[in-house]
Amino acid sequence: MTNKKITVLFDNTENDQLPLYVEATWQEPQKAFITLDLRNGEVDADYQPIGDNGVPTSVHNGVVLRFSIVPENTGESISKIIAHFEDQLLSIYKKSQVKLNSSNNFVGCAAEGIDEEQLGDEILFLSRDIGCMSFDNRVDIGDEETLLDVIEVTPDTSNLEQYVAQVVKKMEANYFILEGSWTDSEVVTLRVLEKLSQHTDCLNKNGMIMLLDNIDSHVIDGFSRNDIEQDDIDAAMSRN
Repeated sequence: MTNKKITVLFDNTENDQLPLYVEATWQEPQKAFITLDLRNGEVDADYQPIGDNGVPTSVHNGVVLRFSIVPENTGESISKIIAHFEDQLLSIYKKSQVKLNSSNNFVGCAAEGIDEEQLGDEILFLSRDIGCMSFDNRVDIGDEETLLDVIEVTPDTSNLEQYVAQVVKKMEANYFILEGSWTDSEVVTLRVLEKLSQHTDCLNKNGMIMLLDNIDSHVIDGFSRNDIEQDDIDAAMSRN
């Protein structure tokens, strides 16, 4: 038992910075986890495939242990989490074994001389600690929703190009961008004008000037200069 060692298979690569973040349309990100295979001590990380709500027999029978993590973790963070808990993972591996049960199925259980309940508590506590560390290391994902939150209807400049640059800088500083479009100047420009056009009743002077100066040169579905009420223009011009 003392000669047992774990082998970390998870490979953090720069080309896959969020390796366990998989999101289907209108769904939450897929479940992610760090795994410990009690057959050979291999440690890896993976996610639940889209549309797959079951678990492999090896997981169901406790042969492969899963420790849930937040999927919004970079590959670097996942590697750090594994390294941080390497001793605890090794301890669980050393105290475990895989054997055939009465139904002739391989199952994970405590090794000879190890208390099953104490081992179960050790696994439970490690699962909790891994989950907490992954939560602390999560990144905020930049998407269309966060982009719209960054765009203000009371900008501090009436220059569209300058304001777009401000929005892009804020997005890049505060969010992890999965798709480059959310910091693409053309996309951001259109989203700025769209948001301004949807809030003409509460724009400040800069926002209204920005909208009036640029609305004719950009196509916004269902909106044109004629849709801007004069009362909204007058009210905006009185706001700083």
